[in-house]
Amino acid sequence: MLPLSSRALPLRTQDKAKKAIRLTPAFLDAVKGDTRVKLTFHFWSGATTTYYVTKSGSTVTGTTS
Repeated sequence: MLPLSSRALPLRTQDKAKKAIRLTPAFLDAVKGDTRVKLTFHFWSGATTTYYVTKSGSTVTGTTS
């Protein structure tokens, strides 16, 4: 896994009605091709979840493992 640039990026928006976190186009554009990015989301409850995003060409996939 390679780190993203340290510049600030709008990472996500929260859609409470759908109970979803959406990654912004600006964040996804910053992900370099054929790399895997590890995201750890921290919630107010204290829970955390790890999510991996992989970009290959114009295709972006995500997984929890």
